[in-house]
Amino acid sequence: MSDPGAGADDAGFRFVMDADEAPAGLDAVGVDPADILSLADGAYLGLHLLPVTMADADHFDSRDHVREDGKRLRCASFYVDRLDATAFAGVMESGAVAALDGGHVARMTCICDRLTPALRRVVDPDPQPEPARDVQLVRLLRRLATPGWAQADEVAKGFPDPMKQGAAYGGYMALSDLVRLIWVHEWAHILLGHVDIVSAMGQAGRLDEHSPRRADGAAIEGMPWPHILQAFELQADQFAVSFATQQILRGYDPAGAMAGPETNLIHRLCMLAAACAVFAVDAELKQGPRDPNTATHPSAALRYMCMLQQIDGICVETDPGLGYAQFAAFNLIGDLARLCEDFHGLLEVTPMIAKTPKYKAMLQVADYLFNVGGRMDAVRRPYVYLPRR
Repeated sequence: MSDPGAGADDAGFRFVMDADEAPAGLDAVGVDPADILSLADGAYLGLHLLPVTMADADHFDSRDHVREDGKRLRCASFYVDRLDATAFAGVMESGAVAALDGGHVARMTCICDRLTPALRRVVDPDPQPEPARDVQLVRLLRRLATPGWAQADEVAKGFPDPMKQGAAYGGYMALSDLVRLIWVHEWAHILLGHVDIVSAMGQAGRLDEHSPRRADGAAIEGMPWPHILQAFELQADQFAVSFATQQILRGYDPAGAMAGPETNLIHRLCMLAAACAVFAVDAELKQGPRDPNTATHPSAALRYMCMLQQIDGICVETDPGLGYAQFAAFNLIGDLARLCEDFHGLLEVTPMIAKTPKYKAMLQVADYLFNVGGRMDAVRRPYVYLPRR
């Protein structure tokens, strides 16, 4: 893949493995190349992260994205240490960049590992005891415990061998889905033009997850800036979840292959639902107490509801029988809520038979934010990258 610092003819996606491969001009987005992490620094963890990370970067690289003005996309992605956010997407003179903090990945690894008792019950609920509150999981989600890369690598040693099949469902699968969601969410901010719009607002060319400065922006066409940012988050969520679901259904699924050679798609999609739940709840806990009119991110319940709808819509279109995954997810969220009460708010927006009043109220909020996003289409259009292949 290409070098984002090279000429226009070398456009594409590239995953940067160490500081020597760093693109020029990273100081423009506040990154020191020396802080770029090599996955070799976590040998076991890298074995689980590399297949999905590299495969997805290669997929987007092969699509040859271009804007309406003919500009081709150049994007470098990397894991980085000592980042002031969990993740970010940015633009600089030489191209776009996306970064994911190694500390965040380490914490997500430990969180997903603690979910294993609930995930195992998706596959075989009867022999498995009902989960009890997990104090370590609570501390991890609330950022009261901050494991490092080395500690996460020790956890990854307990994961199944990624080069073999027949593995039991567990935290390794949720981690694979979660890492995929985070990366594609950040790439979506670039592909959908969000980063360029934020850059035009004078915010240092970066769209930081949960940075307080994100809320500082003027209204556009009468729409409050925080509402625009919330709409952008839902658009990026939708893009990421759609991609993750389709890759699973198409068989481009390294973690699913570990559980093969045969995979129950309903069980597999529940693992993706668990990753969506962690993604949404972790983001809300990071943001803290929120006012819907000033918050830069939607609530966890709203984001999870929209992600679950996206999974369900794609699955039912593929095979109506896969719609059962949404009902199976209800029991899973119940078990996650037993492990940590921070998941409890998702139960009311996970349909079982009937839609709750909270679900219906959330639908109205979602409709409003998607309408805001739709009204921004004309503003985004010059910055949107579309695939040519």
